[in-house]
Amino acid sequence: MKTDRLKSALSGNEMRTLSVAIPLLQAVFALLRKKPKRALLLVGVALVSSRSTKLGTVAQVLLRFLSRR
Repeated sequence: MKTDRLKSALSGNEMRTLSVAIPLLQAVFALLRKKPKRALLLVGVALVSSRSTKLGTVAQVLLRFLSRR
């Protein structure tokens, strides 16, 4: 029963919306912190996420990994 709720909560449309919205919010915060390059990259991640949630997730993880170096 719990797995049914999880599957319905994370259906394709809602997941796609979240995968686009989260990088866009991060881009706004990056602009507020005066990091325009990071904001631009995050907007790119959001664009990729709008086409493919899997590729968007990979791009977001890659961006996070590269920003820690």
